[in-house]
Amino acid sequence: MQRVSGVHPAVTVDGIPFTPSDAPPLLMQPDQDWFADLVAAVIDLRGRSVRASRTDVLRRANTRLRRIRVVEADRIEAGFGGNAIEARHLAMPDDTHPTVLLLRSPDRQRLLECAAPAVGELLGHPSLDESLRLALIELARDGYGPDQSPSPAAIADVLGETVARVEEVRAAIRRPDEVTLVVLVPLVAALDPARAHDLDGDDTAVTPGEIAAWLCDHSDATATPDALLQAAAEGLDAARRLLGIELRPLNAAIRALGAPYHPLTDPEGIAQQFRAFVAERTGPILDALRAAFLADFRAGRPLDPYVAQRTLATLGPDPEWALDYFPTVPAARMSERVNAWLAASGAGEPGISSGLEPLDRLRIGNRTAALSWAAETARVVRAYETQRGLTPSGLPGEPTAVADAASSAGILDFEPVDADRLLAWAADTKRWPADMPRSTDLGTLGLPADALDLARKQQREIHDRRELDRRTVQIDGVRLVADETNYAQIATAVRASITPEFRAANGRTSLEAAARPSRRAPGWGGPGTTAARQSRPPEAKLAAIGLAGEIAALEWLKERYPGLNELQCWHSGYRNQLLGDDGGDDTLGYDFLVEQGHRRLMFEVKASEGGAFEFLLTPAEITRARGLRKNERYTILFITNVFRAAERRIHLLPNPFDPAHSGVYRPVGDGVRYRFTITSP
Repeated sequence: MQRVSGVHPAVTVDGIPFTPSDAPPLLMQPDQDWFADLVAAVIDLRGRSVRASRTDVLRRANTRLRRIRVVEADRIEAGFGGNAIEARHLAMPDDTHPTVLLLRSPDRQRLLECAAPAVGELLGHPSLDESLRLALIELARDGYGPDQSPSPAAIADVLGETVARVEEVRAAIRRPDEVTLVVLVPLVAALDPARAHDLDGDDTAVTPGEIAAWLCDHSDATATPDALLQAAAEGLDAARRLLGIELRPLNAAIRALGAPYHPLTDPEGIAQQFRAFVAERTGPILDALRAAFLADFRAGRPLDPYVAQRTLATLGPDPEWALDYFPTVPAARMSERVNAWLAASGAGEPGISSGLEPLDRLRIGNRTAALSWAAETARVVRAYETQRGLTPSGLPGEPTAVADAASSAGILDFEPVDADRLLAWAADTKRWPADMPRSTDLGTLGLPADALDLARKQQREIHDRRELDRRTVQIDGVRLVADETNYAQIATAVRASITPEFRAANGRTSLEAAARPSRRAPGWGGPGTTAARQSRPPEAKLAAIGLAGEIAALEWLKERYPGLNELQCWHSGYRNQLLGDDGGDDTLGYDFLVEQGHRRLMFEVKASEGGAFEFLLTPAEITRARGLRKNERYTILFITNVFRAAERRIHLLPNPFDPAHSGVYRPVGDGVRYRFTITSP
């Protein structure tokens, strides 16, 4: 009998037993210091190391990272005795030559990404695999990789951290002299580029103290070498300020030096500073704009220029600031920028009293007035058209739509609006019947006193019909109300409409890389859609769409896996509602489970009534998709046009939480709902 701890798996690479040695190349090349910075940042910012030993943890990981070697092969096998399994990647621990084994790939850009899981294991941080891979994927999408090293700012961007935090981590994994040289050499470059290139060579033996003395001798400042070294320990900005070196020529010299030096610039930090500056002054800025356009409002002229400017979308930082200022821009420069932007719109400086009511309170009152006016006016228009036998126009529109349109037109932003103002605006924007007098007075319109009661009754009837239509589905001509009492009929209709082409479809789908979501800060840019008013089908219809999708998916799975039946594989809550056997459980996080040999295939079904390509994952589905065992696969079965047989299609989509496929999905929607509990005092 042999102790399990003493048993080591036999590893073969292309059929040859493998033993770590110094023969394979290092994973991290000399020009890839950025990868060490990224790994350290992920460990520090995403890990759980004890803060007191933070520097030691990072330096040990950095030292080991620089020893890791890489071997690529066509086949990697590991196992005990005669039981060997193939692996896509494998970590080979060794005190001197830790090695990553990878399946050979023609895509050299993804070498580090593919190695990330094994790197995490070798560094003793296996849980950081996902964070590291996702960061590498994001950097690659931004154009960084073997041929373009990311700057600390780029690394901070993909990790959602500040540049200062990343710089702090970078300093932690470097020796004090190394940190000092990274600061001093760029300063030399600003004064003497040729000497800086000499210092940056491999054969230089010049000490930081000697470089500091040279800088003090060749600059106009009166700083001492010791003071300069102390400033260098604080960072490049402190050292260049001590020597009186301007930022723009310094950054030009750094760009000429190239890697591993990075320009001293933080455009995103400056942009955020300006956003904060504008946010603190939004009220006075908008008041200045309103005062400039007040005459146009009173004259009834279009307010398009005002509407375009009130979003403050075009009020951004001067691009030149990032070249001349670090880390902050003087408040005077930002005030000048705001004043110039206002002047271009014919407005004065912010802070000058406009005499107008505060915008927030005014908008609340005016919107309430617009909603009430639209509801009452719609009944008057309906009564007038009914009395004269005219086709109902539906004008001026749903109250919410009318109030939104009035807000978008800018007429709610200046003075309290009355019925006459709203009526004039409605007529000017084709929200009033062309052959109806511009009045809501019953006598002027020749309407009896009870005309509005009849209009209210007609509106209720129309509303009820619309609600019924919204809860009705049509499956190839068969109309069914989407109630649970009709689920059996819906299932039968969907099964009857499954075509041979749908059953035989392979479901393979090629996905484009998703556009990267904008990192624009809130408050800048045009108006968006209010989540509470987004149009969506009633819950009953959404449930019917989901049921129809699962029935269609079930028929497809039966074709793909002969012998499968719903009693065996169907696990969603719809099973309970249709079969009544309590065999479904939505907390499992998948709808269908196919047991195939050693593999467990989980399928989550998503469906759409039309051709929309997006879906929602519940917390249970997210948990399952992220927590798979090695023998488990999680796939989205996405079915479009679920109620139309001729147009119905099935798409096999990858697990959204597989880092290899994260680039094809983009998060959308209303956000994530969180629940919490407050502790008792």
